[in-house]
Amino acid sequence: MSILTIIPAYNAADFLPKLLERLSKIHPLEDSVVVNDGSSDDTELRALEFNVNVIKHNENRGKGVALVSGFQFAHQKNYDGVITLDADLQHPPEYIPNLLERAQEGGFDMVIGSRRHALKDIPLPRRFSNYTTSVITSMLTKTFIEDSQSGYRYISRNVIAGVQLTEPGYQLETEIIIKAARAGFKIGFTPIPVIYNNSPSAMNHVKDTLKFIRLTLRSLFY
Repeated sequence: MSILTIIPAYNAADFLPKLLERLSKIHPLEDSVVVNDGSSDDTELRALEFNVNVIKHNENRGKGVALVSGFQFAHQKNYDGVITLDADLQHPPEYIPNLLERAQEGGFDMVIGSRRHALKDIPLPRRFSNYTTSVITSMLTKTFIEDSQSGYRYISRNVIAGVQLTEPGYQLETEIIIKAARAGFKIGFTPIPVIYNNSPSAMNHVKDTLKFIRLTLRSLFY
């Protein structure tokens, strides 16, 4: 398979060089794209130091919009699928082969890196949020979803072409699960480690929880 790695990046200058160095040992950087989502630091300059494609948003538009920009790039370049991973080193690129092997062995259209095996290592507020959203997403899709909030994923070209995405923020990661499952695409999981590096989170748990509730209500009418 031809695979594009997509890295949404917002003020990730401190982490991006290390990530790209590690990624280069696993995956060709020319088959990678960094989506600079309106960063105010040197994120774009750090990306341009490597042989990687860069998409620039002039203002911060949200992780969902950044992912869609990456999906559109992958579609235009005829990649068979994508790997999405965060820029802050919470998703070790060394696990990319695990995602791809799981997809090929299980015939999955989407494989999500799951932290379910290590819930005790996740801070309590995030653990509660992840558990709640995963349960609700499982109910909405009638599919057992181990980890709805993990952004470390393999997504096939068919899923990218087959679902229409509208959420601009983190909720897109749940939206694509719901719409892919309802469209009949097969979703699998593979374990990944829990890594936190004290980087500031762009998530606002109260605001994003309210947005998730709005998404779930809207999804009843998809």
